[in-house]
Order: sequence, then C-alpha cells, then structure tokens
Amino acid sequence: MKIVIDDDEQGRRQGRAAQLLASIVASSDDAIISKTIDGVITSWNRGAERIFGYLAEEAIGRPISLLAIPGHDDEMPGILERLRRGERVDHFETSRRHKDGSTVLVSITVSPIRDDLGRVIGASKVARDITATRMAADALRRAEALLQEQHRQLMHAARLGELGQMAAMLAHEINQPLSAIVSYVRGCQRLLALGDPAAAGRIEEGMRAAGDQAMRAAEIVRRLRSFARPHEGVRRAESITRIIDETASLATIDAGRRGVDVVLASPLDGDLVLADRVEIQQVLMNLIRNALEAMEGQDRRRLDLSAAARPDAVEVAVRDTGPGLAPLVRQRLFEPFVTTKANGMGIGLSVCHKIIDRHGGRLWAEDNPVGGTVFRFTLPAAPPGRPPPPISPAPGSA
Repeated sequence: MKIVIDDDEQGRRQGRAAQLLASIVASSDDAIISKTIDGVITSWNRGAERIFGYLAEEAIGRPISLLAIPGHDDEMPGILERLRRGERVDHFETSRRHKDGSTVLVSITVSPIRDDLGRVIGASKVARDITATRMAADALRRAEALLQEQHRQLMHAARLGELGQMAAMLAHEINQPLSAIVSYVRGCQRLLALGDPAAAGRIEEGMRAAGDQAMRAAEIVRRLRSFARPHEGVRRAESITRIIDETASLATIDAGRRGVDVVLASPLDGDLVLADRVEIQQVLMNLIRNALEAMEGQDRRRLDLSAAARPDAVEVAVRDTGPGLAPLVRQRLFEPFVTTKANGMGIGLSVCHKIIDRHGGRLWAEDNPVGGTVFRFTLPAAPPGRPPPPISPAPGSA
C-alpha cells in the first residue's frame, strides 16, 4: 500500500519541524547567531543576550564586529574569509566584548550557510561562554604552583638544622593539607572535563578550599621550621568548639571515604581556651588521622569529638572504635619514631605532645569502654574578659 502525503500535510510537518528547531535555538544556553556573508547579524537568541548583554533588537542588523575587542581586529575578517571559501571553524577559543565593555572568553563554532545552488550566503555561529571554566583552569595552575612551592619549602627545611627529626616532622605534618589539595584539584579537573557551565560554582568552591589548604600548609611549614626553638607562639582566646568544627570539616572527606561516622558533641558553654589555633588544629588533625587509620577494616567505625570544662582548663577528647593500643606501644606512645604503622614515621604523637606541653596542658591516651582508644588533652581556659578574635574571611572569598 502506498501512502500519499498531500502538500498541506507536508507543509504542516515542515512547519512543526521549524517550530521545534526555533524552540531549541531560543532555549539554548549557548549563543546561536546567524549572519550574512558580509558579517551583518540576522538572528540572535536568548543565549546570545545572556552571554553578550545585547538584546536581539540591539544586535540584529549590526555588524558582528560589534563584539570585537582590541587586539583581535584581524580575527573576524579572517573567519569570514574562511566561510566564503566554504570552510567550517570548529571550537575556536577567543575573546569577545560584552555590552558593558568587559571581556567574555568563548569557544565558537562557525558553519557556512548555503543557498539552493550551493553558494555560501551566510554563516551560523554557536558561542559557548568558557570564562568560568578558563578561570578555574587558571586557578588550578596557580594551585599546582603553590603545591610545587610547598614541596620546595619542604626540601629546603629538610636541609636546615635538626635535619633528621625536622624533615620527618615536616613530611608528616604537611601530608594532610597536601593530600586535601590534591583531592580538591582532582575533583575540579573532573568537573572541568564534563564541560558543564552549571559546575562553575562547585569548581570555584573547590579551588577556594584548595587555596585555604595551601595557606594552611604554608603556615605549618613556617611554624615547624622554628619548632625546635623555644618560643611562646601566638596564643590568644580561641573557641575550642570552632577549632574542633573547622578541623572536623577537613577530616570528613577522608572519613567519608573510609566509611567512618563522625559525631560532634554539643557546643560547650565557656569554651574559650588560651591557645595557638594553628598548632591545636595540627594536634587534632593528627589524632583524627590516627583514629581513622586505626578503624580501617573494623566492623564498627565511629569517631567522636567532644570538649568538656575542667577547673581552669578545657579537656578535648578524640574517641575511636579501633582495636586499641598494645601495652608496649602505650608505654612509649609519645616518643619520637615509635609507631605501629607499616608506613608510619612515629613523629605525629611526639609533635602533638610537645605542642600541648608547651601550651601548659597534658596529652594522654586511655581505653575506650566500648572498644578502641580515647586520646585526651587539656588546654588552659582563657582568662575572663578576653573575647575570641573575629572570624576572618577565607582567602579569595571577598
């Protein structure tokens, strides 16, 4: 049986197809523009309005050079010449000018439009805004440069006095922020590979976190360089609840990967301690990292972080549900180079003990009644009338 479609039906189908195509063009996030072979704009979708700032009625009928910026004057005539020859331009990254005068980084694809006789009469252009993606890529390069600088400082510090122990302390303490930087950078690289403009906010957040970790690593390097020299450090009234929360937020990445539940106790009233915030974060991060590693392979994996008021002091507890400590290890727990880990250096707890001792507190370990180990340390309570410093904005958040 032969099916015959009359001219009216054919026309209706073509009309519906044209409407569908127009709807797709209108709703696209990319700029979709058509122009004559002489470069005069003939169509301009909502994506073009969003990316370049001009309304359709402001752009249509004007030359495409409307979007040119100084330094790219020869670029558009060159593209038009290629189109006249029937060539296509694929994924060409360049810069264009927004209506407000700012620069927009775009990736453009331009295709020739032909008439019924095959003659090139115009061009269609698709432009994707890659400004956020390019900025994220630049931020990645800066993060990598910071990472290389941290490694350079690490190697330099290893050649300074107290060679053996200083190098071991640096390598141990710097590992956590560097690992966090690598995790954030790799996550951003995966988001960049997707090419999704909607991921720009997550990329920016990841790079800001990587930058924060780089600054933390730099601060640890600076402090550990002078660790062997007696000094008082920068101690002031600090909220131990805030210190625990900040450190726990860094640890949750590794904890989630290991399947460990992290539980924070309720905030403590009167939680101000007299302390060097960065050094106490070092202590907490060491204890948390040790706890997470101890629970590897355990059926029950829970990490509890809490603080309690004591006379003239605040006591912090880090509880794990690992296998506990062997008696022989417990006796020498805070001596340098004592470890139960196959790849451990035995430096972390020694560093923690020295920091807490220098703060006038005490660090010790005891059995967890439900199985595992509890590490506790005390810090002197801040004298009355010494408020905590204001919270500073994260680098790059302004």
